[in-house]
Amino acid sequence: MAGESQAAGLGLKPGLWEVRLVRQVVDGHDVSAQLSESVAKAQTALGKLPPDARARAQANLPLSQQPGSNTRFRICLSPAMAASDLPVLDKDGSCRPMLLSRSGQRTTFSIQCSTDGTQVKGRGEAVRSGALISAQSDVTTRAVDGSTHTLHNETQMQYVGADCGKLAPLAAHPDPRPSPAQ
Repeated sequence: MAGESQAAGLGLKPGLWEVRLVRQVVDGHDVSAQLSESVAKAQTALGKLPPDARARAQANLPLSQQPGSNTRFRICLSPAMAASDLPVLDKDGSCRPMLLSRSGQRTTFSIQCSTDGTQVKGRGEAVRSGALISAQSDVTTRAVDGSTHTLHNETQMQYVGADCGKLAPLAAHPDPRPSPAQ
């Protein structure tokens, strides 16, 4: 049936999405509380500023340093990225997952990429439940200096709307699957 095929997969749409970090475990230590605490402290400090000073301070912070940016951020998906129907795993979409399997609203994927010289490799799963996409991934990273870390991330993606405002869509990345031998 046509309705069933549309319901399969994650159902990504082009437009604005909010991604929230639910839990993060680094090398066996849950750092979720530390991230939430630092966000709360930053929001409290900004809240004590007069409104005009608060607006200037927030406008001058890079997105990565704004309160909540470690636990919540917004992304704009291009039509091409939405068509891939794979979860977005990082703020700039640079680490694209590869589809392993899809069953109904559950998608299993693998990750193998390099971001700023750090090698990332692992697996994950994303499940759509209504308008919410919940994903978890387990990866190992190897930095340029040879240090390795294990990470477990749990995130949720929520569709906000078709209009991304001033936020530019993430660039479509090439298919991460190896190309056939020539």
